[in-house]
Amino acid sequence: MPNLVPTVLPESLQLPLIDTPGEPSAQQLFTGSGEIRSIGRDLNWAQTPLGSVDSWPQSLRSTVRTLLSSQYPMVLTWGGEFTQIYNDAYSKLIGDRHPAGLGADIRITLAEAWGTLGPMIERVMATGDANWTPALPLEMHRSGYREEAYFSVSHAPAEDDNGVITGMLAVCSEVTEQIVGERRLKLLRELAARAASAVQTRQAALDIMGALADDPLDIPYAALLLRTATGLEVAASFGLASDILRQMEDEGDPWGISVGLNGSSFVIDAADTHVSVHGGTYLDPVVSAICLPVLGEQNTVDGLLVCAISPNRALDEAYRSFFELVGGQVSVAIRNARAREHEQRRAAEMAELDRAKTAFFSNVSHEFRTPLTLILGPLEEALSDKPTSMTAHRDALELAHRNALRMLRLVNTLLDFSRVEASRMAAAPEPVDLAALTVDLASNFRAAIEKAGLNFRVKARPLSRHARVDREMYEKIVLNLVSNAFKFTNEGSIEVRLSETDNAAVLKVSDTGAGIAPHELDNVFVRFHRIAGQKSRSHEGSGIGLALVKQLVELQGGSIVAESAGEGRGAAFTVTLPLTQPGTGSAPVGTGELETTSVRASAYVEEALRWLPEESPPLSEAAPKRPRILLADDNADMRAYVRRLLTPHFNVTVAADGAQALALARETRPDLVLSDIMMPHLDGFGLLRALRDDPATQTIPVIFLSAKAGEDARIESLEAGADDHLVKPFSALELRARIGGALDLAELRGEKAARERVSQAREQTDLAQAARWRSEQHLQALTDALPVLISHVDRDLRYRFVNRAYEGWLGRPIDEIVGSRVEDMIGSEAFGHVQQHIDAALAGTEIQFETFMPYSGIRPRHIRVDYIPQRGPDASIEGFYGLVQDITERKLAERHRELLVDELNHRVKNTLAVVQSIAAQSFKGDREPAEARAAFEGRLLALSDAHNLLTQESWDYAMLADVIVNAIRPFGEARFDVAGPAIALEPKAAVNIALALHELCTNAAKYGALSTAKGRVSASWFLEEGPDPKLHLAWEEHDGPPVTARSRQGFGSRLIERGLAAELGGTAGMSFAPAGLKCLITAPLANLGGRNVSRG
Repeated sequence: MPNLVPTVLPESLQLPLIDTPGEPSAQQLFTGSGEIRSIGRDLNWAQTPLGSVDSWPQSLRSTVRTLLSSQYPMVLTWGGEFTQIYNDAYSKLIGDRHPAGLGADIRITLAEAWGTLGPMIERVMATGDANWTPALPLEMHRSGYREEAYFSVSHAPAEDDNGVITGMLAVCSEVTEQIVGERRLKLLRELAARAASAVQTRQAALDIMGALADDPLDIPYAALLLRTATGLEVAASFGLASDILRQMEDEGDPWGISVGLNGSSFVIDAADTHVSVHGGTYLDPVVSAICLPVLGEQNTVDGLLVCAISPNRALDEAYRSFFELVGGQVSVAIRNARAREHEQRRAAEMAELDRAKTAFFSNVSHEFRTPLTLILGPLEEALSDKPTSMTAHRDALELAHRNALRMLRLVNTLLDFSRVEASRMAAAPEPVDLAALTVDLASNFRAAIEKAGLNFRVKARPLSRHARVDREMYEKIVLNLVSNAFKFTNEGSIEVRLSETDNAAVLKVSDTGAGIAPHELDNVFVRFHRIAGQKSRSHEGSGIGLALVKQLVELQGGSIVAESAGEGRGAAFTVTLPLTQPGTGSAPVGTGELETTSVRASAYVEEALRWLPEESPPLSEAAPKRPRILLADDNADMRAYVRRLLTPHFNVTVAADGAQALALARETRPDLVLSDIMMPHLDGFGLLRALRDDPATQTIPVIFLSAKAGEDARIESLEAGADDHLVKPFSALELRARIGGALDLAELRGEKAARERVSQAREQTDLAQAARWRSEQHLQALTDALPVLISHVDRDLRYRFVNRAYEGWLGRPIDEIVGSRVEDMIGSEAFGHVQQHIDAALAGTEIQFETFMPYSGIRPRHIRVDYIPQRGPDASIEGFYGLVQDITERKLAERHRELLVDELNHRVKNTLAVVQSIAAQSFKGDREPAEARAAFEGRLLALSDAHNLLTQESWDYAMLADVIVNAIRPFGEARFDVAGPAIALEPKAAVNIALALHELCTNAAKYGALSTAKGRVSASWFLEEGPDPKLHLAWEEHDGPPVTARSRQGFGSRLIERGLAAELGGTAGMSFAPAGLKCLITAPLANLGGRNVSRG
């Protein structure tokens, strides 16, 4: 039937609701309460296909009563017009199709679903078999739009009073909410699972979109936007193009979603004006969307979730509640992910702090132990000496004093840092002439900086007003920054500049030194952080200097910024401090306070001076046999102290860092290396690895002088390959004892290594001799198994080695051959064949050739020879290796092949000549093309059969009887009588006789005995004895049609009469008797190459 899809019933089918009076049966049938009963009483049933109610069969009225009484949705169709009657429960299922649907054609009422329901109903009415379908999806147009709906339906046949199926009774229930609810519940469970496992916000957003994308029937598209510092950004989405997502992020807010930032959800009614998307069950245009807030901690709005509303579902309370639950699950997922990210960051920060503290304490340990060594050591020396004047110990006391000041500075720095960290330090500002103070502080470093070969510039113009700063804090800021610049600048310049901007003083310390990598700029002020691998004058430092500077600046209300163009391109530190208001400052500080500044600065300057390298004194020529010690330490005081301790007993060379020490070790190869671990450019472990990797230095003993105490530090050094690990502080006696022990062990190891080298040399010699013997035996066994002759010949042309094959070749034992001259073994004539090739091999050329060798006393042979020059260690030619292969059999095979090719060529030419003659004669004259082609093909087949017969005997001969049988077989052997002795024919005779017989058979089949059913042919032959025996071959036809001689001869007759005579030297005669053709062929047996096999 046609596809009917109206959404409203046409006027022609909108039946009148006023029944004509006088039909009590309708009143009676539809009596009772209820909307359908009321409509049924008033409906003019006579205008429906069912007719007036009083004309209805009893079965219809009974079914209607049952239907109206049921509380379950039921509908009855009756007749071929599918007129429907339904109850009150069913009317609610068809929406706005009621009440017009009562008494109307169900195919129109449910036109959009009839494609599904129609076949089911028609099948029930045709077969009488009821059906039931649960959760059947049906397209419905009952609420003004195409609706996704699901029904469980049962169809049963309805019979009239005669038992004929006239209608269908359907019982149905809508399960849409159940099906859709289960689908939505599944999505919510998936979202809850993903919310529980969310670890990162980005991944959580992608997981959420993945789950939502699995339910396109409820959410055709979605986008999750999260708040950032710059606004809303799309974290994840599905179903939307990138340009649409950019619209959502636009500050102009064309979607109007910013309304959702107040924490309430709302519907975007005209979403289709921004994006064209088709979705839902029936892929209809999506018109609207809902915007849901993503709530964070304390119900803050952290983002928005935009979800499309299905065009096939109304946004009722259940649908809106579903969206609210989705928004809640998304909020939980994002909150969980951000909480876990915060936990991860916190854990990472704690781990980094722990690592930094570990590094800090390690550095501080080094910083304390080095000056302690330089304090305790000189004091122990002074106390152990006899009482004398203070002048004699002045150098030692100055060293102790200098390092005591360094320790004091370290302790003060640590105390300042701990006070700042504990918020127990506050600035005590006072009016200060900042320009004068800056010049005074910076100038303390001029001597050290210029001694290092650097340019030093200080530019501090007087400010317009005094600055209220904490004087002590400012001193530490300047001293730290200038000291830091000197430490990391090996060439170029350092500049200190003080300037004024709006209500602020700007101090800038810049240099052309090691610079800072871009990724490290954010870390320079981080406490305990030290940039790994940065070039500097010293590796010493606690990692808190710049962190303390930053805190001191901020305590005074200022700021500090680090800048660098990259590694090797210098750095600049800019400090900005607020100035006092005009009139609030007091006079600059006096000279006495400036002296305090100089005293405080001296500790920094003294340390800076110790960073400068000093030249090692030349080695004493008076004691050349003293052990040579290479000392590597970046602390000048430590270098001086240790060198002074060791110089009375050793020749000492010093290096300021690991790289310098490595170069000196490779140049001078000292007897022992004494090294600090923490050094610039190349640390102690790097130096140790480089020494051990170089064969020239890998046996030099290495002792580490380290501030790292504890068993772990000692084990780390020994595992790295060090010979000893000495912890600072140490005594002079302990140091000398450790060095002596290491040198003694090194000497013992050297002696042992020398003995082992001698032993290894002897062992290697024995092994080499044994290996050579095994190699010779292996070579002999290997070459003996080969089927070629292998030899080694020296420059005197004597055999030095031959394999076992030579014994059989020359007929002499190997012992006799080895040592003999080549010419004596193979003969002068044979030697002449190879002499020029031997000369070429001895000249250094690889030779390969084949020749015939007329050996003396043995069978001559064809041979293939390879001569390979043998070169000595100096590349000179000491002889050659020879490989000889017997190719006599190959040469014979090649000759046989050549003869075979010649014979084949001869036969092919003969065959082609025969084929050419056959072709010329077959197509000659005025014969029809088909007839000529058939004749030609038959003669070629006869020729081919003859060749096949000869091939079976290797083309030596063919038996005459076989030739005859082979020729007559295509024409039926039963009609032939064949008799004669066994005669063998040579190939040429066999081919000619075979062709002649083919012509006779063809002629007999067309015109002779074989053209009738009774005709027969006899073929017989015999030998005529005598001095010149002859073969007689007779062909006689019987019981065939009368034949007469033709007016002219054809090719067959000429082939028989003239061809055989010419080819075989015989005669052929043909007679045409009434009984049939007779042909007699006679030829000398000698011309046939034949013989009477029956006689042998």
